[in-house]
This record gives sequence, structure tokens and C-alpha cells, in this order.
Amino acid sequence: MAAGHAEGGPADDVLLDSYDQERRPAAHHRIVLTHMAFCAEASTGRIPSWLRGVAAPRAAPAVPALLDRRRLVADAMRLISQLRVNYRHSPLSVQGHRDLRGAPRPGDRLTDAAVSLGGAPRRLHQLLAGPGVHLLLQCDAAPPPPQAVTGSHVTVLRLANSPGLGLVAVRPDGHVGFQCGRADPAGLIDWLALVGAATHPLRV
Repeated sequence: MAAGHAEGGPADDVLLDSYDQERRPAAHHRIVLTHMAFCAEASTGRIPSWLRGVAAPRAAPAVPALLDRRRLVADAMRLISQLRVNYRHSPLSVQGHRDLRGAPRPGDRLTDAAVSLGGAPRRLHQLLAGPGVHLLLQCDAAPPPPQAVTGSHVTVLRLANSPGLGLVAVRPDGHVGFQCGRADPAGLIDWLALVGAATHPLRV
């Protein structure tokens, strides 16, 4: 998910290590889910055979009622499509100064919403469709330090309809990498350097 950095730097090692830490658990969960579905459909074992031959026909009349429950169906679709995957324990998920209440936690996927940059409402995911890291500032938040936005890999968006002093940094894959409830310039620069979007040296 690197936003662009010099080759061979510390960010390279962190990014390579983070990929395994983030995606291995997600892949494991996917394999388990696929294995369970295959066993339920094709296994000749006693329990799967009983589920197909006895339990499934008895439960069939309840299927239309279950499909009518939009929230249940939506939750199932999020599970299958991996929209519930989060990377909260990744080294790339960093909490800055003060928690930003109501915002996704570092590592969570950023949900879509109608936002305003001062004009007509727009969809947040459309604004984040470009490459690189996106910094979402609440309307009263302090601007990021100049060294955070000197490159072409960081885009700053100020949300006019989001009151507060906080900031959310969104990774290229749509997951939150950094957030803070108040200005945290040092923390932001360190995180941008961590993902290769700034040249400020990492803290030791």
C-alpha cells in the first residue's frame, strides 16, 4: 500500500512485514469459511448429510423471512466480501493524540458518507478514488505541517460538514492508518514516513 518512497529505506521493511501481518489472518478466515461451505455442500459425513437432508428442508420456509431482514443480509454480504476485515493490530495502524470519537479506528475500513468540501455534497469514496494517502481534516482542524504535503502522494481534504479539530489519514486501500482528535503534527509526520509518503526520519 506504499504511497511512494525511496527504495531501501526503513519504510520498505515495515511495509513488507505489515502485508503478512494484515493479510495472513484475512486469508485464513477466508479459507475457513470456504472450507465450511464446501463441507456443508459436498461432504459425505454424518453431520453435513443430516444438515442437507433434514435440517435444510425444515428451515427452507424461513428463508424468505430471513432475506427480508436487510440488516442481516447486509451483515452476511459484508462478511463474505471481507468488508468487515480490519487491520487494527497492524504496525501501520497508529492512534495519534486523543481519540477521534465517532471516527473509524486505525485499521478499520473507512465507510462511505455524504460530505461537503464547501460546496454541494459529494460521496466520500469518490473523493478517495485517487492514488496515495488522503488526509481528511475536520472543518476546524489545524492544517498539516508543510513537510507532510510536499510530495504528490498526499491529498488534503477539509470536510466542511464535519465539526471538530480532528484528522483521519486514509491509506490507498481505503483503511484508516492514522487518526487524532487534535493536531498531532509529529505523529502525523512519523506515520507518513512509516508508509513512505514523507521523507521525515522515523523516530527511534
